[in-house]
Amino acid sequence: MPVYTKAQTYAISLLRKLRSVRRDQLHWLIECEYPDARPPAVTEMRRLTHLGKAVNDGTYYYWPGCKLDADLIIALDIMWKVTGDGIPVFEIKKAPCKLLFHVIMGDNTFAFRVYFPKPGEERACRAEVEATEFPDGHAVIFYIEGRSQIPLLDIERSHIFVCPGMNGRYEYISGRP
Repeated sequence: MPVYTKAQTYAISLLRKLRSVRRDQLHWLIECEYPDARPPAVTEMRRLTHLGKAVNDGTYYYWPGCKLDADLIIALDIMWKVTGDGIPVFEIKKAPCKLLFHVIMGDNTFAFRVYFPKPGEERACRAEVEATEFPDGHAVIFYIEGRSQIPLLDIERSHIFVCPGMNGRYEYISGRP
């Protein structure tokens, strides 16, 4: 049985949790947790792929036997953008909330829930958000397919909207602070 480094053990736990992740996202998460790790994350993942603990298709890593979850990839991109230099702590949720993450910055912790309301299902998503008990400081991020969904998702708690932008980027639209 192989002996894994701490970074490899962490990468294995991430892949088990995420099932699929873009290569740059996984390298970022490993480097957040182990900023001084040697060898670098790309080398650690090459070794895990060789040992059969990861599948690498050139763009994504997969836990063996799993498929790509496009919504989770988007949610991780949003988390990466919001986190900045902070260290994210996250958990996978069930639709329409795909991801809950906390960002630790100094002595403060900020929490965000990423929702994916599908067109025509905004009312159900809004009802779920409004019925969910959130601790103080939680914010909601709605990933929407178009601006026409915004009026259907306006809630009282702090929220922002994210939608597809130009050149594969995302557009962040202010909601309620």
